[in-house]
Amino acid sequence: MRLPKSFVPRKDLTGKVEDIITTYHSKAYERIKSNYEEFLTLAKIKRGGILSLNNSKEFENMYRFAKHFAPKISYSVDHVSKFCEEFKENQNILGLYVSGLLNSTGLKNSKFNLKQGNNFDGIGAYHKIGTITINGDLGDWTGAFMKGGEIIVYGNVGNMTGYKMNSGKITVHGKITGIDEENCQGIIYQGKDLIWRGKPEPKNTKTVL
Repeated sequence: MRLPKSFVPRKDLTGKVEDIITTYHSKAYERIKSNYEEFLTLAKIKRGGILSLNNSKEFENMYRFAKHFAPKISYSVDHVSKFCEEFKENQNILGLYVSGLLNSTGLKNSKFNLKQGNNFDGIGAYHKIGTITINGDLGDWTGAFMKGGEIIVYGNVGNMTGYKMNSGKITVHGKITGIDEENCQGIIYQGKDLIWRGKPEPKNTKTVL
């Protein structure tokens, strides 16, 4: 693992370079884990122990709550990848936390290898710039509320793909269960085939009387 360009050594990190890097990576990863566990605990209390994504309002509220817990520290895509590999429970909520991590750090180009069976929901939510590449299957809400950039999935995705997507591109090299054909304004490819091109929202026009 390399250190991200944004890393600034703290005064308490002294000694050999190898030891400093090891300490940094350990602390960054533990912070991501502990923040997620805190987010999950409070989310369960707030919602009476039931965590679900049933509608767009629920999705938006949960995403904002998840992003709030994204650590305000320097961490790399390797830390996020390791986190994805370790956790499997609460997949719909965890996917929003991962999206919050990516959007908070501004990691423009991110590549993940997800374990088979994870199927996180909400990956790429509110993505704006750069490319997220996923090796593995995803669940529902992939690229929801996307504002730009690209998501590439070497696997299958579930329902509501491109939900309320404003812009950007999703490429799936596998099966797409369902697309938000009512609200998706982005571009979706299945392999090399363009299967969805959203219509741009009409511009406001003034009526002259």
